[in-house]
Amino acid sequence: MVGNLLAQARKDAKHVVTKLGFQNDVFLINNLSMNFIQLKGLTSKHWLQLDSDGSPINAKNVHLNLIEKDIQELGFETRGKNGNVNLLDYYVIVQDSTNNYKKYQVKEVYPNESLGLIVFILGNAIFNTPEEIKNIIDAEI
Repeated sequence: MVGNLLAQARKDAKHVVTKLGFQNDVFLINNLSMNFIQLKGLTSKHWLQLDSDGSPINAKNVHLNLIEKDIQELGFETRGKNGNVNLLDYYVIVQDSTNNYKKYQVKEVYPNESLGLIVFILGNAIFNTPEEIKNIIDAEI
């Protein structure tokens, strides 16, 4: 049985990721079948990281937070037979602050099994033509 505080924290996490006002429309694309789903998520791209000594370095970091249950409810399996998150190498399309859509490949996934989130670490943008990305977006809308 889940405690009241944990249940509220899960509800709050979903609200922050999907409805608080910082959310983006996200297209999650299966890298094998090329099937895709559209959902809300919280994305961030920044250029400052720390090295192993704690010194700041200039390195790009793009990550995305999605609610695992939302992914499952839209028909994508999130875990393999071993129970581990199985979404590596999937593709993600998000719109940035310049209104351009960028396509990324998922490089790492970190589930937060307490809150029901999956944090995706994305690689460099993949340069598809605007028409290719538009076709995916238009197919969903």
